[in-house]
Amino acid sequence: MQAIIIDHGQPEALKDVAQKALDAGIKVVAFDVNLDNPTIPQVEQSDHELAKAALGQALKDNGASFQAGYVYVAGFAPLDRRNEIWDETRKANPGIVEKARWGTVNDTTAVSTADQTKAAFQANPDISVVFAPYDEFARGVKLATDELGISSKVKIYSADVSTADITEITAEGSPWVATAATNPAVVGAVSVRAAAKLIAGEDPGHNIVVKPVLLTQEELRKNGIKTIEELDAKLPAFGQSDAAAASWIPSN
Repeated sequence: MQAIIIDHGQPEALKDVAQKALDAGIKVVAFDVNLDNPTIPQVEQSDHELAKAALGQALKDNGASFQAGYVYVAGFAPLDRRNEIWDETRKANPGIVEKARWGTVNDTTAVSTADQTKAAFQANPDISVVFAPYDEFARGVKLATDELGISSKVKIYSADVSTADITEITAEGSPWVATAATNPAVVGAVSVRAAAKLIAGEDPGHNIVVKPVLLTQEELRKNGIKTIEELDAKLPAFGQSDAAAASWIPSN
């Protein structure tokens, strides 16, 4: 084995494992988990830009004053970075009132989030916008609003995307109106390229950023996009990144 790619996880559980690999001469690349090691390239899907894009659309749709719900769990690098932008956005727009905050990450994140969302809305029926910067969070919020019969009164803004998410976003009457995302296949390709460059003795850089794309419900419906493959084909920006590229590494 010449290299390993670590994808997500809790830093405290992975730092020692990563160091053992380095000590054994194995190259290590980390994606969306901060291992706080200068010798390990960090591949990120620009979580700050993800949050900025989604919240920018929320401001465009709803103005700078609204009652908000926020789904967040601390301790996960992508969510923590997205939270920084949420805090900045609220500071810059004091008309945004965070009425409730909830969230959980477990084996049934969407279902657990749905239960919490119901309680949040029952206590705060004036919430009109929910920022749920992880697609499983957004899925749970949508499930709850559907069950409560309030989907027409709420707008959900999220991060990440999958074929299942596209189905939920484009469904008739869906409150999930926008998400910002990178293509998982592109992120994977960038991570592999970074590992290949390390093996070849080249420096891929320490912070390798994959830029996201804003996907709105309107755009997905207009283009008849129903799958990640169709998204890749119809929106070229979603399927490409020159991060960690090299002339000797095939682009496809």
